[in-house]
Amino acid sequence: MRTVALLLLSIGVLMPSFGTTAHAQGIPVTANELSLTISPQYPRPYDTVTVTVGSTQLDLASGIISISVNGKVISEGERSGTFTLGGPGVKSTVQATVKDALGTHSVSRTITPADVALVLEPTSTVPPFYKGAKLVASEGSVRLIALPNFQTTGGTAISPQSLSYTWKFGDKILEAQSGVGKNVLVATAPVRYRDARITVTVTNSDKSLVAQATTLVSPVDPTIRIYRNDPLAGIDFSSALSGSFVLPSDEETFRAVPYYYASYPTLAWTLNGSDSGSDADLTVRTTGASKGTALLGVRAAVMGLLNNTEARLTVQFGEARSTGIFGL
Repeated sequence: MRTVALLLLSIGVLMPSFGTTAHAQGIPVTANELSLTISPQYPRPYDTVTVTVGSTQLDLASGIISISVNGKVISEGERSGTFTLGGPGVKSTVQATVKDALGTHSVSRTITPADVALVLEPTSTVPPFYKGAKLVASEGSVRLIALPNFQTTGGTAISPQSLSYTWKFGDKILEAQSGVGKNVLVATAPVRYRDARITVTVTNSDKSLVAQATTLVSPVDPTIRIYRNDPLAGIDFSSALSGSFVLPSDEETFRAVPYYYASYPTLAWTLNGSDSGSDADLTVRTTGASKGTALLGVRAAVMGLLNNTEARLTVQFGEARSTGIFGL
């Protein structure tokens, strides 16, 4: 699958084919004398929609307007009416009728709601067994998956592989990534502070069902955290260290963990301004009985990218420590 340099969660939907009919007594009229506008443009199942009657040929102010859905009148004397759609695949036929001095004019439209959701799967650095979600990294790889919910009028689900997907980056159609069954888009996130808008439009073979989803994706700032790495208990991910830390013993190991980088960065530890290695772990030891403080720092960087981050920690050593199991 080809990777494109752009990027991506809202959901949209919708909407089907429609037919327009017109009739007048005495004077010929054109088939498009009346129009129906649907809002929202891509309604989802069970959405509340508003239909509005319009015309460039008739004086609607002098006519008697009636709007019905599936034969039931929902509005009289008004140019718009509101109703609630049914579930996926359930058709709603909207008809508007205008009576004036020229005769009776009508227009109809059939709405069959469908649904599609966009799932975003970014690739970014997080620690093992991280319980949170991965966030989008600047210029990192992401995968967008379209999950349509298309059903026939009988309630039978339509296979996603039989549907056609049109992917757009902004207003540009991604022709190579669009087509039948292409419900996955692999992309590269933009740099920080430059949002990317991705839209997918899904249709069935005869375009009687249409759904659309759009999302605006913003890369987050990468960050780095310092944790204690106990030789027996392991890394304490429950609490990141910051500010001041008192050494509980003569030796302590710290682990640097980068979050939300596109790839694992290069690490650089410093102790009181001096380089102290590039491993994920740094072990510090005290000697003698002196007391004092030391400034511990770690920097994460990826070559060619302006996303360096740094974490600092003031370490206090030689402080009085308890010797009993009850802290006495």
